[in-house]
Amino acid sequence: MQYPPLPAPAGNQAKEVGVVRIYSSLFILIILSLFALSGCGTDKEEWKDSQEWSWQSEGTLALINGQVQKIDESQKEKVCSEHFCEPNYIYSIEFARRKPVSPPAPKPTPTVTPKPPVSAELASYSHKILKTAEAWKKTKGSKEVVVAVVDTGVDVAHPDLAANIYVNEQEQKGATGVDDDGNGYVDDVYGYDFANNKANALDDHSHGTHCAGIIGAELNGVGMAGVAPVVKIMPIKFLSASGMGTTEAAIKSIEYATANGAHIISNSWGGGPRSELLAQAIQKAIDRGILVVAAAGNNAMNTDFTPHYPSAYPGVISVASTDDQDKLSTFSNYGVISVLIAAPGTKINSTVPGGLWAEKSGTSMATPQVSGAL
Repeated sequence: MQYPPLPAPAGNQAKEVGVVRIYSSLFILIILSLFALSGCGTDKEEWKDSQEWSWQSEGTLALINGQVQKIDESQKEKVCSEHFCEPNYIYSIEFARRKPVSPPAPKPTPTVTPKPPVSAELASYSHKILKTAEAWKKTKGSKEVVVAVVDTGVDVAHPDLAANIYVNEQEQKGATGVDDDGNGYVDDVYGYDFANNKANALDDHSHGTHCAGIIGAELNGVGMAGVAPVVKIMPIKFLSASGMGTTEAAIKSIEYATANGAHIISNSWGGGPRSELLAQAIQKAIDRGILVVAAAGNNAMNTDFTPHYPSAYPGVISVASTDDQDKLSTFSNYGVISVLIAAPGTKINSTVPGGLWAEKSGTSMATPQVSGAL
């Protein structure tokens, strides 16, 4: 569609407009040259040494009869002439490179862990800034509230998390190899793994377990405590052991959380340009009254000018990161319009697989602070 040209300014006004356009173009070129979409969580190593976001894709997605489907490239021309299509973008987390660890067994016996004083659980500066001890006088959360952690999975046997993991009791009590609850997924006792297309979202990376602990680690005298120590964590995995995942898997994860009782969906990941299909999945969750929270990203950029997804989708609660001085973290994205809130995300201690704890930084860590508070 051709739009009519604007009337040209005259005289000095034309010169001023020309200068403005030159500077605007230079500004845009600078922004574009700096722009490299990044993920949302780092560990204690420098964030600048972490993986960077990529706009790579893995095939093509099509919306056919209301369902998102990955199509064979040989059928792309025909299918996309009749249906809406877009690239199957790759999403990731900004995380220091590490050797993936083996996933834990579905129901291992938790190892005995030394129990430090309860006060040690609240030693993190984040609890002081958030005033969680004061908040807990009113409520520590509720077992009726389900928070879906869409990430790399969760160590469901971690001694700080085991009692707060959402369990699909129909599948747990049902027959092996049978979809006992009729939700389309077989044996999904502990959520679902859309990265590998199998039941139970077990963490083979560590990022998801760390986020889960910030939300809902128990107040049990072990390790640390989450913002909401009484809650249910629904593990959903779409990021692999390498920290990568596709739009297709992200959409299925959001849809799974929406259909299976999540009240809040916490997303500490991002990357790629805007996806209409992912935007629609998120909007359906929001229309159901689900709160969708997402990390603002770790590029130290103004996302009012350079959107970061999925945090930039309408209705999503976008979260920036702050440090122990309650100031914006050096790595955090920001935006007067695009970022709704900030929370502690620098050097946060939380759970990691194997019944352990570790310190990590990123808007990935700030996001579950907000999810827990909600």
